[in-house]
This record gives sequence, structure tokens and C-alpha cells, in this order.
Amino acid sequence: MFWSAQFGTNIKSVGVPTFADQVVIAQGSVAERRFVAAYGYQGRITAAVAFNHGRWLELYQSLIEAAAPFPPEFHPADQQPVPAQLPDREIRDR
Repeated sequence: MFWSAQFGTNIKSVGVPTFADQVVIAQGSVAERRFVAAYGYQGRITAAVAFNHGRWLELYQSLIEAAAPFPPEFHPADQQPVPAQLPDREIRDR
């Protein structure tokens, strides 16, 4: 887990987002700057990053440890997973 406070935004993370191939806004609202992004790889949750919404991270930690399905069952129906679009491993490993 890590956390940071930047320009009035509290950011907390569990798991390893860089292993993900998809991401979905699982809770909250991006427009309100208060949400949790859940990350998945091959149908399993691998990480969660919370922006001003950190109280949910214990739940996501337990989902990661249980290799729970991705996307989470409770994500909003209007939010669909999208490609994570992380840099290629070659670039990240430099």
C-alpha cells in the first residue's frame, strides 16, 4: 500500500496497477474527484487506486488477496472496463 497527498488530493493504492491490462471506475465519481479505480489482469483484480475515497481500500485488498473476479460485481453498470494503457514493460524497466 502507498499513499500520497498532492495538491489537495489524497491518493492511496493497494496491489500492483502495473500488472493490469484493464481499469474501471468501480466507485465514486471522477467529476467529483472522489473515486476508486480498480485494475484487473486476465479477469482478476490486481490493484485499486483511490482518489479522496480511501476508506474502501481494505475491501479491495481482500479482493486482491482472494483473486476476485474483475471487474468487481458492484461497479456501476454505466462504467465499462477500458485498456489500462500502461507503458510497455521495456520502457518501465529502464
